[in-house]
Amino acid sequence: MQQEVIGALDTVRKVDIEQMNNWIGLKMDPHLLIGKELALEMVAMSYRLQKEIAIYINRRGMVLTVVMGNKRDAIVPPDLESSAGDLRCIHTHPNASSQLSELDLSVLEKFDLGLISAIGLNDKGEITGISIAYQSEDGLQYKSYQSFESVSDEDVLPMLEANHRLQRMQNGVSKEIVVKERALLIGVMTAGDLRENPSLEELKELSRTAGLEVLAEIYQKRESSAAGSYLGRGKLDEVRQEIQKHNINVVVADDELTPRQQKHLEESLGIKVIDRAILILDIFASRAKSKEGKLQVELAQLKSLLPKLSGQGTSLSRLGGGIGTRGPGETKLEVDKRLIRKRINILEKQLDLVLKAREHRSTGKKEFYQVALVGYTNAGKSTLMNLMADETQKAQDLLFATLDPVTRKVCTKKHGCFLLSDTVGFIHKLPHDLIAAFRATLDEVQSADLLLHVVDGSNAECMHQIRSVLSVLNELEVEEKPQIVVLNKIDAITKQEVEALKLLIPKAIPISCRNRTNIDVLMAAIEEHLDTGRVDAVVTLPYDMGERLPEIFDLAQDAKVEYVENGYCITGRFLADRIERLRSQGIRIKRRERADEHTPADKKE
Repeated sequence: MQQEVIGALDTVRKVDIEQMNNWIGLKMDPHLLIGKELALEMVAMSYRLQKEIAIYINRRGMVLTVVMGNKRDAIVPPDLESSAGDLRCIHTHPNASSQLSELDLSVLEKFDLGLISAIGLNDKGEITGISIAYQSEDGLQYKSYQSFESVSDEDVLPMLEANHRLQRMQNGVSKEIVVKERALLIGVMTAGDLRENPSLEELKELSRTAGLEVLAEIYQKRESSAAGSYLGRGKLDEVRQEIQKHNINVVVADDELTPRQQKHLEESLGIKVIDRAILILDIFASRAKSKEGKLQVELAQLKSLLPKLSGQGTSLSRLGGGIGTRGPGETKLEVDKRLIRKRINILEKQLDLVLKAREHRSTGKKEFYQVALVGYTNAGKSTLMNLMADETQKAQDLLFATLDPVTRKVCTKKHGCFLLSDTVGFIHKLPHDLIAAFRATLDEVQSADLLLHVVDGSNAECMHQIRSVLSVLNELEVEEKPQIVVLNKIDAITKQEVEALKLLIPKAIPISCRNRTNIDVLMAAIEEHLDTGRVDAVVTLPYDMGERLPEIFDLAQDAKVEYVENGYCITGRFLADRIERLRSQGIRIKRRERADEHTPADKKE
């Protein structure tokens, strides 16, 4: 039981606090809503201070807790959340009617109260009415009274019993119910934000992908986020109201929070707070299927969470999880910073081994021209790969649907075959630790000869998304690689909008994966790049290396094969650097002029 009044007491005199403390423990007739003497004292105090006051009374008629709010709401004490439905909450509405607000009714539901009541006061401190609401098997019940005398004759115990019957009925339901976490999104637009229409839509989509139910959003414009609290004091008050109104149990920030900001928010709001980086890492954790992907996610999570861990040396600290129970370990895993650093070191060594194994496996890949799909998440990269490779790879309307890289061989009519790799999508404010941890996966981008930068042309923020992708490519040091910008989803915008985007993005190829529009134009552009840097050559492959004949045949444009005395003779146009790699593997090669006949390499040398 709360022994002292709690809430917004900064401007309340000590004598008033002592008076309210004296209310705690008082007993009254349990059949009455509230004792008349206590009600009049509470009304007088609320009018004098111009603040809401809430009193919580149990089924036996004893006052358990007194809460002081501000002009608009009374704070709900968190320790009542586990109480049974025996409690009644009676609170005041200074200079307002007795009508119960949406916030009041949400408190009734969230804390499973037996009933909630509001006493309205006018500007003279007189009672204008009293309202009562409670839950029953027939739904929400609402009663209004004009004066305190009229409510004095009302027995409230049947109301509490109606709520009890409802609880027993609900507890008897044996169906398994999966409850999503209820989220409130918060964000700050600063002077350096380049988005034309800044909003929390992307964070909302990320939250949906992570399995959250988004019920409210609060966005603040200011020069910079508050160093200690992220949001200003006024906005924090607004956040508290929304938390009560919608029964929120997790707040998601649109930026990466400092340890100080996260601690302040959680202490101020009394619920779990996660930031954009943790949210993205949670999505990656749910998407990781391969051992490599899981290692990379765990490494990124630990690196991101380490600075937010308090305690040094042998002192242990609690490491909070992200959404649900996802994370590098248990939701409340007690670990020492030193042990986390040790785990990070182990993961980095394991990923180094993964890199070496990947390099060994990709030896054959290096002989082919390599094309990598890059772009903002959900731009349509996987769908485009399906069309080009004529396969049915998983393509979902979710952010980060592709986590582990997928590579397919695509063959053209005139210029041989190339390898097409689908990679993880980029996003605004992509955590740096994630880029570092996923270096093995992003190796597909770094080893590519050509990048297909897929852009969602239907997104109003596509130019901002392009800048975000280029920023990541710059961090990967691949911004100088040849690129083809692919303007996808033109079926969702007008012709005028397509033309406007072509002016903003010169040389972009507009396509529609849904309608297969201009896929042939894109393939032709890729073939032009395939032809660049090629030379005419004759390759002689010994018969004992015959298993490599299909591979070398696919490497060449206009390839022809002849059978000679000491092996297969393949003529065609090969990429110059691939020719040198084949030569280093002991395969005989002779460059030739266009006019040369198809002469075996061993006869020309």
